[in-house]
Amino acid sequence: MAALGSQSIASSYEQLLHVDADGGGNSTTHVSVKDGDNGTTFGFTIASDALMMSSTNRLEFGDTGTYIHQSADGVLDLVSDTEIEINATTIDMNGAADLSGNLTVGGDIDLEGDIDVNGTANLDNTDIDGTFTQDAGAVVFNEAGADYDFRVEGSGEANALFVQGSDGAVGIGTDSPTQPLHIAHSTDAQIQLERVDISVAEDDTIGAILIRGGESSQTDVARIRINADADWTDSSSPTKMTFETTPSGATADAPRMIIDSAGDVTFTGDLIMADGKGIDFAADASPAAGMTAEILDDYEEGTFAWVISPATSGSISMEGGSETGIYTKIGRVVHIQGRFNINANTNPLGEVRIALPFTAINGSSQEGCSAGTIISYNATFTAAYLSLQVVQNTAYMTVMRTISGSAQQAVVDDELGTAFFDLQINYVAA
Repeated sequence: MAALGSQSIASSYEQLLHVDADGGGNSTTHVSVKDGDNGTTFGFTIASDALMMSSTNRLEFGDTGTYIHQSADGVLDLVSDTEIEINATTIDMNGAADLSGNLTVGGDIDLEGDIDVNGTANLDNTDIDGTFTQDAGAVVFNEAGADYDFRVEGSGEANALFVQGSDGAVGIGTDSPTQPLHIAHSTDAQIQLERVDISVAEDDTIGAILIRGGESSQTDVARIRINADADWTDSSSPTKMTFETTPSGATADAPRMIIDSAGDVTFTGDLIMADGKGIDFAADASPAAGMTAEILDDYEEGTFAWVISPATSGSISMEGGSETGIYTKIGRVVHIQGRFNINANTNPLGEVRIALPFTAINGSSQEGCSAGTIISYNATFTAAYLSLQVVQNTAYMTVMRTISGSAQQAVVDDELGTAFFDLQINYVAA
């Protein structure tokens, strides 16, 4: 047993510590630790199974700048004037982590619960395996506007959504969009517009593609609309499609072509065919046996100058105001008609010919020939009937005469005299 030496209990008891065991000291009640004369109570209490820092007292390590204490009821503070380092294979935090400063992580962070960021989170590389939910506030990617791509993957699709950082173009199914919106798919690139409604009435809009623009204000300048063509039922959903453009001098679009539920097409303007193209009637199930073409590729109407001349020499002149005829050309069929007035003949020699606006077809069996009618006023023919003849592969018609009992002959020289003539003829052009 150690000896007190020169010290006595009476002179040193204030330097001793003792436990104030009155009313406690067991496993449920803490008791204070005091000096020998009970004049000083230290900042911790003890029980048989615990040591407690009381109130806001601290447990210090090394110096007064590094300690653990309770800053408020239920709040434990780890304080260090330089750094707090936790070394462990796994750190398990079951509650919320509130960081008022910066968090630097060299490895991965695996979060089982929620993460609540009230400020700015600067993440260089983030891998989220679960659900990302944004309940309030704006979510901005690449707010600095740098050249960074944004990509969302889908099942079996590496580029389900792709935003190109260089120009903002959006790709669906592609990581190289060439337009503001570029959709690519290996088998079926589609855009689906769907109206979900159990009650659709006639003319209700089902969907539309709108194009807007304008110098001073944005308006609808073109669109494709799909509307109900009648009230819908469980067994019938008729639609019509309308194409609209904006006419010159206006700022709002108007219908140009309508395809109704019966397949009928209505144009509000002209149908202009490219040169050499036409309307194909190949769907006709019962063409004639000798049919050679089913495309109507031409329509034309206008005027042309009457040119009347003898075949060999001389000239035939017309009175002013009667030098023009009219024609209509449908496909290859040409119809001409009009009136001319011959007022002078200058040594005409040969059959009288009248120029055609189009050359007649050259048929293999003389089918390019045609005949027409001509009526004369004040002519001097005696008991003669006049007619017109087109010989195939020629650009003129010949005036013919028939006298009772004689063969048909061409009118020659100055036999027409000076008179009025009305005529019409149909023929097939080359």
